[in-house]
Amino acid sequence: GNTEFDNSSNSTDIKGKDFHSKGKSFKNTYHSKQKTTLLTSEGKGELNSNNSRCPICDESHTVLNCSKFYDLTPQERSNKLRNWQGCKNCLSSQHFTSKCRSKWHCRFCPQRHNSLLHFHSKVSAAQSTSNETKNAPNSSRSPSDTSVQCHHVSTCPNSSSVQVILGTAWANFVDFRGQIQRFRIAVDSGSQQSFITARCVNKLGLSVFRCERKISSIGGSLFDGAKGKTTCVIRSKDLSNVYTTEAVVVSNITNHLPTSPVPYDIWRHFIGFELADTKFWEPTSIDFLLGADLYGDVMNGNMTSVRDDLPKLFDSAFGHIVMGRYVEPLPNANLFSSVCLFSPNDQADNLNFELSKFWELEEPTSPSKIQNPDHVKAEEFFANNHYRLESGRYVVRLPLKESNVEFPTSYSIAKRRFENLESKLKRNPSLSLEYHKFMDEYIQLGHMQKTSDHSKFVIPHHCVTKEDRGEIKLRVVFDGSVKTRNGSLNDSLLIGPPLQTDIRDILLNFRRHAIVFVADAVKMYRQILVHPSDRAYQHILWRFNSSDAIRTYELNTVTYGLSCAPFLALRTLQQLVNDERYAFPLAAQVLSRDIFVDDLATGAPTVSEALALQREIIGLMQRGGFALSKWASNHPAILETVSDGSSDATNNTSITWSDNETTAIKVLGLKWDPVNDSFSYQMKPPTSTVSKRTILSTVARIFDPLGFIAPCTFLMKGFVQELWKLKLGWDDPVSNDLINDWNEIVRQLELLSQIKIPRFAFSTESFEYQLIGFADASQKGYCAALYIRIITAVGIKSHLLTSKTKLAPIKSISIPRLELCGALLLAKLYKSINGFLSNLPPSTHRNRFFSDSTIVLSWLKTPTYRLKTFVANRIGQIAELTDVTSWCHVDSKNNPSDIGSRGSLPNELLDNPLWWSGPPWLTLMEDEWPNYTSKIDEELPELKPISTSVLISIKPGSQEFLNWMSRVSSYSKLIRVSAILLRAMHNRKNKQSLRTGVLKHSELQEAEISCIRWYNDFISSEDQILKYRILKT
Repeated sequence: GNTEFDNSSNSTDIKGKDFHSKGKSFKNTYHSKQKTTLLTSEGKGELNSNNSRCPICDESHTVLNCSKFYDLTPQERSNKLRNWQGCKNCLSSQHFTSKCRSKWHCRFCPQRHNSLLHFHSKVSAAQSTSNETKNAPNSSRSPSDTSVQCHHVSTCPNSSSVQVILGTAWANFVDFRGQIQRFRIAVDSGSQQSFITARCVNKLGLSVFRCERKISSIGGSLFDGAKGKTTCVIRSKDLSNVYTTEAVVVSNITNHLPTSPVPYDIWRHFIGFELADTKFWEPTSIDFLLGADLYGDVMNGNMTSVRDDLPKLFDSAFGHIVMGRYVEPLPNANLFSSVCLFSPNDQADNLNFELSKFWELEEPTSPSKIQNPDHVKAEEFFANNHYRLESGRYVVRLPLKESNVEFPTSYSIAKRRFENLESKLKRNPSLSLEYHKFMDEYIQLGHMQKTSDHSKFVIPHHCVTKEDRGEIKLRVVFDGSVKTRNGSLNDSLLIGPPLQTDIRDILLNFRRHAIVFVADAVKMYRQILVHPSDRAYQHILWRFNSSDAIRTYELNTVTYGLSCAPFLALRTLQQLVNDERYAFPLAAQVLSRDIFVDDLATGAPTVSEALALQREIIGLMQRGGFALSKWASNHPAILETVSDGSSDATNNTSITWSDNETTAIKVLGLKWDPVNDSFSYQMKPPTSTVSKRTILSTVARIFDPLGFIAPCTFLMKGFVQELWKLKLGWDDPVSNDLINDWNEIVRQLELLSQIKIPRFAFSTESFEYQLIGFADASQKGYCAALYIRIITAVGIKSHLLTSKTKLAPIKSISIPRLELCGALLLAKLYKSINGFLSNLPPSTHRNRFFSDSTIVLSWLKTPTYRLKTFVANRIGQIAELTDVTSWCHVDSKNNPSDIGSRGSLPNELLDNPLWWSGPPWLTLMEDEWPNYTSKIDEELPELKPISTSVLISIKPGSQEFLNWMSRVSSYSKLIRVSAILLRAMHNRKNKQSLRTGVLKHSELQEAEISCIRWYNDFISSEDQILKYRILKT
């Protein structure tokens, strides 16, 4: 199987062709030292004035930008360019072919012409046309539609008996604990990317990230079974070398390899070698496909041939890998001679897979210490290539994976998309007006300008609209992911590490301050300039009047729509903070902690401190050329300083305190009313018919980052699970019972708008705090909730801080195990808010965690080596994340997580003090709490059986030995076990001549004779014969 990521700037993969002419293989005429290309980027400089028009369509663009050129067959292209004065090697109009300085030539033959002009003279015209049509850019399926290609072939042999062994090995993988686990891998030098099974990922405990790349097989058929990507660390056989790579996660890589057992007469020739797979001849599952990303590192380059008609031995870091052809003595006509390296399920639904994560059990894992190599490269690239202008603004470079990559066909794609956009705007004058205003503003601000420079990538653009406060707002979207023949620009960019602060940490910290304010960075991305040499990748097409010619514009700033844009924006903000830290210490701390992309939400204990902080933030942002707008605060004094426009770094837009206006705003997706200083929800019940699609759409629209209404969302997710169990289609009718239950929830959704949650969860007085956690489970799922107790001289109050729920898996699982999963969820929830806790002053009060399961509490007090694997792994991680001695028992009536684990309707949650504040005794001093004692259950489930190893000395012929013989189930087992005992006795006495390996025939004979002798020595009377008869003949 061949797999490749088509990110190359100067090659386009044309699939499905036979590059062998009749009677002679192409590889025999190929000179290995020459470099070849399928598509060569055109030369630099201006076109010759006499040869500036396209020879194909006579328009003013280059050959490589001509869509009609790609519609032609290679022979037709060659005929069209026969009298052309330009270069037929690089397709430039600046020089003749004989003067071409390019080091590349045709990919398919040694001649000095472009690969797009190569055709086979000995194949029929019909076949040539058919092959080329498959690869034409305007056909129904273009090879550029995907960025990952997986070529796989599965053929049934003819009367020939030749079979093929694909290389396999056993490799050492490093799991999340740093321990070694061994998995069987397949080695494939034709795959540019490595692949790993989900089963292997779960066993290793690796973190899985989203994979944007698509996978296609031979002929361009899509494989949509990629579950994500992960970073793997592999060690050599002797553990001396370490290999790190990024692998795509799939459900299944291939069927068992080899496809059938290799005959003994074949594999016996390889027994004397140090093999990477000691039983390569036995069909076994494959968990990892090692591609070309590691192939060159693990292969040592030495090849050993045992015999010409046998597979070859290739030396590697794992040992000798057996690979190649052999002649099978008894061929099977029904056997497949090679295998498909992927087994895609045509009915697989990626969205259904994502939904199943609502209820799948998570394996206990530790945070991965492995850095993504691409993230390291992106960071190093930024550090080495950014600079500041005298004005303070930053200039950055686009982090390209390969330098000077180009996308010649992007122009024709962008032009076609622009023409469609113009047609749409003509039909909607108001939309057209807004679009023109947007583009005009882009030009007036200096963020875009006309250009005549060569385009390396032309970005298509379109608009999306959204209704906000009764107004239709337009947003122009730049599509950096559009696929061309050379892939997309986003595929060629380093995305960079995620630098955003967790929204939950920002919102929790937002609840800490008495005086708070929020603001928005104005056009944050567009305040950062892109280096002029990289702006050729940010060209767009535009005109204000359809009668004018379409012009090329260049975007001068960081463009949203490029995959690297979030990283560049946030990394630039980090750099600004680092550069100006000493001048603005308070603002530097806040901007490192309380900003999510361009949304700021922070505060201070008093008004004076908040004003000082506001001044510093404005000053710091101004140093980098950034301005702030959309100010809102729970105190009018904060707004007065920005409403007068006294600062150049502020915008006059702010939220007023007028009683005639709605003051509620969105803060990081959560509705906040600055006047009442409370959080709330705005719910609109759906009016469409009930189906799997509408139910999922309703659930997805509820954004609850802190889990305030988790019991309600838990109930709604339960409906999604029920529909998933029924295997209904997205628009299939739903049963009346489910419809009635769903309609009851929908009818009450508007009640959630009545919930008012105090934003300020602390105290303006001197205080101490204590975190209290609760965990519970039911057959439906499990829940974890964290509360914070604020202890002052006046009294004690308690607030719900955050919560999380998870549905029980489809497969039945015991209640104690679910309770354990709830306890682990609580431990993880506690660990996840460490960033928030680090901003609080130290507390003298010990945090407490409660569960109403005495079994779970008993497991926590039991050594993990005595517990079965499922329980031991989870108890071990709970012990890593929390102090085991801080876990206590609580009865179910006082456990607020009981509400979350069963689900609750909105009317039940609206006025439920147990959920919003916890049990009433949380407002008492700790020594006044109920004493819930729990005894260790002596008959705990999930305990390993106690096994005792005893070394005994057996005297042959003794009654104990005969009793032991009578308990053996079969004669053959008796002989084998006796042979093992005899070997142990021999090795104990003869250290110099140890017996090892598989039991030999002579040892089995010796054991049989010994058993008969011992038996005969013992039975000396008829009574003994009757009493101890153990052998039957």
